[in-house]
Amino acid sequence: MKEILIASEMKNKIIKEFKSNRPSLRSALKFFTNSNVAKAMRKRAKELLEEELKKINEFDEL
Repeated sequence: MKEILIASEMKNKIIKEFKSNRPSLRSALKFFTNSNVAKAMRKRAKELLEEELKKINEFDEL
């Protein structure tokens, strides 16, 4: 099953940014919905994960 797994803090951030709710975000991240908003939520989740990865990579450089 396809699903984007993100931390609760990231979910809260996306919900706030999109003025949405947890069930809508859950549906988007599990690919149950494919609206423009759901696609944008998935894109934002990916961006947040990439930001987190950059932070982790910076630790490796120290």
